[in-house]
Amino acid sequence: NGGSTDQLSDVSEIASSVGLKTNIISDKSSSSLLNADGVDKIYDPVSQKWTVNLTRKKGSDNSVAYANITRVYQYQFLNSSGMPQKDYITNGETASSMLFLLVSGTGVHHTPRVSGVLKSISATWNVTGLNTNVITINGSFSKSGIDSITTRNGVRIIDHSITLTYTNVTGPRGAGKDWYKTTTGNITGAYVGNVTVQNGNSYTEKTINKTIDITLGNGGKPEIKIGGRKFFSKLFSGELEG
Repeated sequence: NGGSTDQLSDVSEIASSVGLKTNIISDKSSSSLLNADGVDKIYDPVSQKWTVNLTRKKGSDNSVAYANITRVYQYQFLNSSGMPQKDYITNGETASSMLFLLVSGTGVHHTPRVSGVLKSISATWNVTGLNTNVITINGSFSKSGIDSITTRNGVRIIDHSITLTYTNVTGPRGAGKDWYKTTTGNITGAYVGNVTVQNGNSYTEKTINKTIDITLGNGGKPEIKIGGRKFFSKLFSGELEG
């Protein structure tokens, strides 16, 4: 509910003449919504920025996997001279770059063994190459949240925060959810977590401090170094590659 992959997809869509789209998919066997994206945006002629209130729901409340998030974005298109312009294409000129701010957000999610609540989220990204097929993102991202993991050995609760720096992260403009397939670049940062483990009547605590170094690419399966240990992950699902 708090990662940055969805935000990268949204940036990719905003950086096009189509923009963010509302998407609603209903479960035909019931009245529940399986997926629902709501997009409400308004332009401020004084600040010359767009503000987007985004809602996104995946699954139903009683389904095996469920997520419900909100996001507040602000963005500003810039022309080739670095001056603001209202739309992606204004008076025949395509924007060259964009300032993108993830102002705030909320989120909850659950699977059979994992649940989470987002406490805070923010990002400041400079996006260039809007007038080409590939955009480049540089800037910062941070989030904090509480995750609960239930196994046969007990319940692990992690109160954590992540800070990341994006360096020349590239991907296809207007690709939306397919952004991850050809993305490249580097993401570095730090993870701090306070872990509480309860197993029966036993109770333990510990603190985790890890550095993060992610090399994107490899067909959407980036190399991730956490505290020096190397992993490979599926960027779309967030699962580790075996």
